[in-house]
Amino acid sequence: MKKIKIKTEYWLILAILIYIALFSFFTIMRHLSSKLGDPDASIFSQSFYTALKYGMPFNNAFEAMSRFEVCHLPQGISYFGIYNTPNGISHFGIHYSPIFYLLLPFYWIHSSYVTLLILQTSALAIGAYPVFLIAKDRLGEKIALAFSILYLLYHPLHGVNYDQFNELSFAVAPLLFALYFFMKRKFAPFWCFLILTLMCKEDAAFVVIFFGIYGIITYFLEKKRDKILLWNSTGIFMFSVIYLYLSLYIIIPHFHPSGGFVLFSERFKHLGNSLSEVGLNLIIHPQNIFKYIFIKENVFYFFELFLPLAFLPFVSPGLLFMTIPVFFITMISRPLMCNTGGRYSAYLIPFIFGAAVFAFEKIMELKKDKEKSQRKLIITMLTLTILCTLFLSNTPARMGFKVPKITEHQKKILAIAKTIPKEASISTQADILQHVCQRLHAYSGYRIGTDYIFVDEASQWYKEQACWDKVMPSILAENRYEKIYEDDGIKIYKKKK
Repeated sequence: MKKIKIKTEYWLILAILIYIALFSFFTIMRHLSSKLGDPDASIFSQSFYTALKYGMPFNNAFEAMSRFEVCHLPQGISYFGIYNTPNGISHFGIHYSPIFYLLLPFYWIHSSYVTLLILQTSALAIGAYPVFLIAKDRLGEKIALAFSILYLLYHPLHGVNYDQFNELSFAVAPLLFALYFFMKRKFAPFWCFLILTLMCKEDAAFVVIFFGIYGIITYFLEKKRDKILLWNSTGIFMFSVIYLYLSLYIIIPHFHPSGGFVLFSERFKHLGNSLSEVGLNLIIHPQNIFKYIFIKENVFYFFELFLPLAFLPFVSPGLLFMTIPVFFITMISRPLMCNTGGRYSAYLIPFIFGAAVFAFEKIMELKKDKEKSQRKLIITMLTLTILCTLFLSNTPARMGFKVPKITEHQKKILAIAKTIPKEASISTQADILQHVCQRLHAYSGYRIGTDYIFVDEASQWYKEQACWDKVMPSILAENRYEKIYEDDGIKIYKKKK
């Protein structure tokens, strides 16, 4: 009987589909169970809703409020809020992510946060294909498939995926495709994918700027110099610099009520209040670089990123040049952004894998028994990747992970959330907000005059962020609301007519 030979690409497609199915399930369960009261779920869900429903530039109420301080009003009512923006502010006033407009048609088909989670998981999984293409040209189909599997098993990728919905996730595959077409010297698709990367978030420009510099350096290092490479690399460098300037100093301030760029006030205020001030302080006081970078958390983060691939990228580290701005920015940030269980590794992953492929090729050129050496190295990387994923990971693939359950208590919250009128305004807490935020006026914390107050005293988020335990007595004392539901710590108040 003749054996049926399955094409390598089919195995790759199967691996991608398995990843999408598993991580879509994990992220959706995390959302429905309200396992994490992270506001990002509500921010993006409400942003997409207001863009689709009202044609707003991705407005949301949470980013119109202070994330880091609670305002205490004279009458004793505490709530988040510093901007007088009744319809919220645009997400573009915080981060410029025009790629959201490309995702909006999918959200239109099924207007749910679940859609965003599936889109994110799919976008990350698709990155396995350009990894396959990059490796296939140099190492053959079988080794290329192994690298794609390594990519899908790589725990920092899982961290990007499991860290709520985030715009950085959509930069991974475009950067990998851009790297592939750069190596093929096909500059039309190269430009397309780098522009797609820039559309994900304003800080992607730092990576693309370094990509342009890398291309210019490559031109001067090559014996046969290709002027097309020089012009395209110079062009992408200049385009990215202009794009970064416009994003930080024109577009984001335009959408923000303060008229300023707020990122540095949050992440880098220990170094300065603006991009130029941060840069100047680091030049004047270079010792601060060592003070903030060389700490154990950053060293461990660096170790976690490269151990799964047996530190192979350092054998051929050229592509790691593009990771310099990302490592620098994340390592000097406060609070720290260096965490393989978070989104901030997204810009690093494409170049770590690209460098690993190049290093693998370089090592094999020196080996006599290539087939045996390839097998040993692949087995080593697979073993390390699996062990790191099982024991170092902060993701669903780690040992001891339990899929978040939708308890009876949570089922009540989900059911009640559906009963609140769609256009009614509501004040609630972070874990509940993600289930009721598909409306124009939904707030984490008390907003004076909202139609409903929806709280869960059994949740940790009842006391955290908005301090409902301290706020409620003052609200009830004003006698503006009547209780219309109470069960198992879940309470709903409706504004009196």
